[in-house]
Amino acid sequence: MSANIQRNQKAWDILSRMYWSPSGWNIPAKAASELDVRYAEAAGYYFPDEAITHNKAVKRGMKAAASVNLNKIVRDFLHSLSTRHLQYRPALGSYFILSRLAKHKYSGPHGCRVCTEMPDTMIRSNATNFARIKWGAIPKNGLTGHIFILEQSIRETPEQCSKQDLLILKQLIQAIEQLPNDAKARDIEIAWKPHIKSNKQERDALIEIFVASGILRIPSVSQSDFDKIPLKSSWSDHAAVWRGRDGIDQRRVDELFSSVIESSEQG
Repeated sequence: MSANIQRNQKAWDILSRMYWSPSGWNIPAKAASELDVRYAEAAGYYFPDEAITHNKAVKRGMKAAASVNLNKIVRDFLHSLSTRHLQYRPALGSYFILSRLAKHKYSGPHGCRVCTEMPDTMIRSNATNFARIKWGAIPKNGLTGHIFILEQSIRETPEQCSKQDLLILKQLIQAIEQLPNDAKARDIEIAWKPHIKSNKQERDALIEIFVASGILRIPSVSQSDFDKIPLKSSWSDHAAVWRGRDGIDQRRVDELFSSVIESSEQG
């Protein structure tokens, strides 16, 4: 869904019914009729699957990261905080994940040791697009979902952020800074409730974006630390090991938002 396309409830309902029901995720996804697929595709909600090799995915991911305007991504992200236009959030996390990607060849045997992608894979954009619009979520692993998110951001019209967006950002950061040293990611989610209009899933997704973008400082940890993460954990590994003592990376906050804040103060 591009920024210059109005919200299309029928197209969204088609996409949503494929992946979601009152009881949660549809596994496997429900097939849509050919007529519905054509309609949702024309509206910019549905995307055909695309075969891609690991090496081409790496190259395409690096190209996407090099092609985006970070300032535009930051402003889109901020815009989402007060408007709840959730589709503009994930690009910030996906940008940093792909910008850290180095050129490499597949090293198996069961998924690349560097990026977790398989030697031959598919860009299955529709589940990613559903989660992007519904919760502002980023994928937990692999490259192809992040490639889709960044390529959509490149196509989208830039959005403007407001002083209300900056106030919400400030409140989110302050809420983290006030947590005790042993606080976990779930404590952030709870602390954010009064500060941003959202549900639990949206706050969880926002925490993962804070992790991926480096706003939350992630400590140096060993494999044994990751091994202690419960199997039932829904967090990414780095979100799961974050503690209140790790806090915020103020340098990253300044890098991303200081120019926007200065521009707002001058306006």
